Amino acid sequence: MIPNYFKNKVKTGGILAVIMAAIFMTGCADGTDGTADSAIADVNGYNSAASADAAEFMASENGVFEVREKMFATQMTEIVINKENYIGKTLKFEGMYDEIEGELATYKLVYRQTNGCCGTDGVAGLEVAWNGVTPELNDWVEVVGVLEEYDEAGSKYLQIRAEQLNILPERGLEFVTQ
Repeated sequence: MIPNYFKNKVKTGGILAVIMAAIFMTGCADGTDGTADSAIADVNGYNSAASADAAEFMASENGVFEVREKMFATQMTEIVINKENYIGKTLKFEGMYDEIEGELATYKLVYRQTNGCCGTDGVAGLEVAWNGVTPELNDWVEVVGVLEEYDEAGSKYLQIRAEQLNILPERGLEFVTQ
């Protein structure tokens, strides 16, 4: 289940802003002091390191960039920070399915829980645009689709335009740290 703080933020700021904030806050739980300056330093350090060889970091197989379980949070951060490298590309990843009711729409999300600023309250994942059969909330799903950016109320957001959204019989790690 998505933490309540996430649901409340969606109502006021949009889903991508919350996902990005959750991803960026993962630095607090690993020994940084949690200040804005240390979070920015962590993101900037990550950004330059990841940008150096994004192609190797997020290797594609048959033109599909697969977000792997062991590096889920890190690879999601790579996608968000360096979105220009991934927009228009096909991504594949697994996670829990949920829907969040926002002010402007109901948002579909595939995510995993991760470290956050207050322990284990972080979320890493992406919004999913899907018109097929809707999974049950909390189903473990695999999503395959093209990353795109869209505008909503003057702000830009990322989402996966899903080509496939498959319910899987076995669950992966719901909580990830890398």
